[in-house]
Amino acid sequence: MEQFSGIIRCFSRYVGSPLSLGLAIFGELVCSMAFIVGLLYRLAMLPMIFTMGMAFFVIHGNDAFATKELALIYLVVFILMYISGPGKFSVDYLLGKELGKRRKS
Repeated sequence: MEQFSGIIRCFSRYVGSPLSLGLAIFGELVCSMAFIVGLLYRLAMLPMIFTMGMAFFVIHGNDAFATKELALIYLVVFILMYISGPGKFSVDYLLGKELGKRRKS
């Protein structure tokens, strides 16, 4: 637990509060799992896009491009995946198909 408090202090120095760290962890852990299975796909992508935007523009804002390049790549990929939407093998697709059947009958 002492190591985690050190991470909180380090993170708080750059971004702000422990709440920001909690939201970043939520965006990268919980939302990425929802993204993988396709559950609330576009809603799950928003915190991930926001986190990478913060990493690129705020956290690494004054760093060299080589340092912040990975955050930019993730940001662009997340935005493109948000635009493309979930595929046929997602939970959202299956729920939409089931709801469509119920509305017709």
